Amino acid sequence: VSVMKVTGDERNGKVEDTGVTELLPADMVLRSIGYRSVMTDETVPFDNARGVVPSDKGGRIMKDGEPLPRAYCSGWVKNGPVGVILAAHVDGKTVGGTMATDAPIANQD
Repeated sequence: VSVMKVTGDERNGKVEDTGVTELLPADMVLRSIGYRSVMTDETVPFDNARGVVPSDKGGRIMKDGEPLPRAYCSGWVKNGPVGVILAAHVDGKTVGGTMATDAPIANQD
């Protein structure tokens, strides 16, 4: 396998090959080919250059620097194609916590 490293910050991170390889014994190998989100709804802000929905760390979808009411995202559409399925699962739980925290505020509208 190739040893990779992540550079940049969590919003603008990139994966780079270190040039180092390791031989690992395995009975099965799964290949990840990557993923890039695409816009599916023109009413939802989307950063075409990065392939993500603009959001804060809590998953609130942002437009012009302000969160849209009752609009959230998680996983690769929030962070870009980084991490593994478990990371997306943890991110979903984080966004769920944000939604629960925001619920009393949303119900005032």
